[in-house]
Amino acid sequence: HALGISCSLAMGIRANFGTMTKPLHAGVAAMNGVMAAQLASRGFTANPDALYGENGFARAFTSDLEKAEELLRTLGEPYELLDPGLSFKPYPCCRGPQGAIDAALAAREEWKKLGDIDPSDVERVECRVPSWLRSVLVYHEPKTGTEGKFSLEFCVAAALLEGKVGVGQFRDEVVTSAPVVEIIRRFDWQDLEGEITSPFASEVVVHLKSGRKAVGKAEKPLGEPGNPMSEEQIRDKYRECVGSILGYGVADATLGMLVELERLEDVNRLVQAYRG
Repeated sequence: HALGISCSLAMGIRANFGTMTKPLHAGVAAMNGVMAAQLASRGFTANPDALYGENGFARAFTSDLEKAEELLRTLGEPYELLDPGLSFKPYPCCRGPQGAIDAALAAREEWKKLGDIDPSDVERVECRVPSWLRSVLVYHEPKTGTEGKFSLEFCVAAALLEGKVGVGQFRDEVVTSAPVVEIIRRFDWQDLEGEITSPFASEVVVHLKSGRKAVGKAEKPLGEPGNPMSEEQIRDKYRECVGSILGYGVADATLGMLVELERLEDVNRLVQAYRG
């Protein structure tokens, strides 16, 4: 485990998708970015040409620097941070299945109109997503909550059966529960074809043994520019993420301060609130 973790401390690698170390990628990157800025502000030195120069970062990945320069030619024209803008993930899993979750939740609503939500009534669950997701969502029979975060099959099954895909769904006992496994065994992954409106556009069709079917589509998934999460949804996500670890009292106490962060006179109040 120590060697596996150390691989991701050197760089982010897909081999650690579906483990506790995957979210460590973003945390370490942010931590090291802040540390680099603080060191530089205190006079710590480095080679200014270390990114693209001889024996630099780019050289570690390619000997064809002209190709690297071509890839960077349009950098900032515009920055995606500004156009189309930020995306927020409504569900605590890989970005890949977010659209499929939206589609599955919509299909669930149609399924409820046909009768009770019962996995034994299902003949097949057809899910159409862009083909590139096959390289990312690699756990087809997940056994743990962290593997479930990179499983299209589980994310769709959880949405259909639970009607919610939150922190509580990504527990080992939910991933391996009999109803979820029953849906996963009936899962039919198809590539989405034709004009695709979003890299995460999805369609879910629940084929029932009765011959009826429930269909859900997500052309522009929730959280993307053009279909943003509401302020209430973002607040609820924060409360769930923080509350599930530190308690909902801490979540509520810190949420108000974060909303008013620019006007917070002493950031130590926020730090102390997280400490409880």
